[in-house]
This record gives sequence, C-alpha cells and structure tokens, in this order.
Amino acid sequence: MAIDNAGNVGEGSTTFTVGVNESNLCVLSRRFATKAGVGNSLCAKLDSAAAARERGNLAAERNILNAFASEVSAQRGKSIANDNADVLMDLAARI
Repeated sequence: MAIDNAGNVGEGSTTFTVGVNESNLCVLSRRFATKAGVGNSLCAKLDSAAAARERGNLAAERNILNAFASEVSAQRGKSIANDNADVLMDLAARI
C-alpha cells in the first residue's frame, strides 16, 4: 500500500521471472568477486558448463556447476561477500 501527500491510497502488485544462464551469471560473478582471478576462474567454469550442455553431456554440466558452487563457497567472506555468495549459488542451482 502507498499513500501520497494528498492522502490518496493505492495498492498494486506484480510478478516477474528471473532467467539465468551461464553468460549472465559470469557477468554477475565478475562484479561480485573482489579479485579478478576469482571472477575469471568462475567464468571459466561457467563456460565449460555451457559447452558440456551444448554437447549433450548433462552430467558433466552438473558436475562443473557443482565445482562453481564449491569455489563460490570457498571464497565466501573472502573475495565474495556472504550475501553475494548466496545469490551466486542460488542462481547456479537454477541453470
């Protein structure tokens, strides 16, 4: 609910869907990582995961995304802030 200066009351709602892929997750990973090497490493994993999916190797894709999540976890509180690590891991699980 919102009330403007004249006392008018308004309500509303909306929904949206967030789509994620390796490319946009790479961009976010680079922004969240305070060390370029960490961002580069995470993006390399995401590129490999996308390549595995394109080859039809879904098991390899999942393993690589798990390695991505492990690296994010290892960098939690170091070169990636805790809340940003949570976001990256959540989004990686949605690919």
